[in-house]
Amino acid sequence: MDLGSHALMGLSIAASAPGGLTWESGLACGVASIAPDLIFVPLGVALGRHHRRPLWVPRAADWQGARARYPRATALSWDLPYSLLGAAVVVSSLAWWLGGAVALAYALHLAIDYPTHTGEWAVRPLYPFSSWPLPGGVSAWEWPLAAMAASWAVLTALLLLLVYR
Repeated sequence: MDLGSHALMGLSIAASAPGGLTWESGLACGVASIAPDLIFVPLGVALGRHHRRPLWVPRAADWQGARARYPRATALSWDLPYSLLGAAVVVSSLAWWLGGAVALAYALHLAIDYPTHTGEWAVRPLYPFSSWPLPGGVSAWEWPLAAMAASWAVLTALLLLLVYR
């Protein structure tokens, strides 16, 4: 799933929380909902630079083969944070320090990414004990911009319904 969709889901969680959507809850849940992908930014910049992309922003095709070219970076930025062990540590820490809504925003990102990543970027839930990938159903992060915009429109409508309920 793309960053915009994840951020809108985080804002929707903040809007659903008992205090509603505030500047603080929106920022906390919004950042938590994109945090798993923010860890991935340095590898993305390296790929964009390697392929000489404008502003070093990689295209979807640039990610193909990156797991083999950058195994350590992939393990630290993708496999470990998305594993059940890594998720348990992060989600429980967030719940302890920042509350359930923030922890839920982070956990929802992972739960959405499990079925929306396939092939090379399928999630490895048992990492570091196993490199078995969970086969996802669709690679939503490779969607064209029009499909992402449709997702953003639906999620924005949901957010507005939650804010003005």
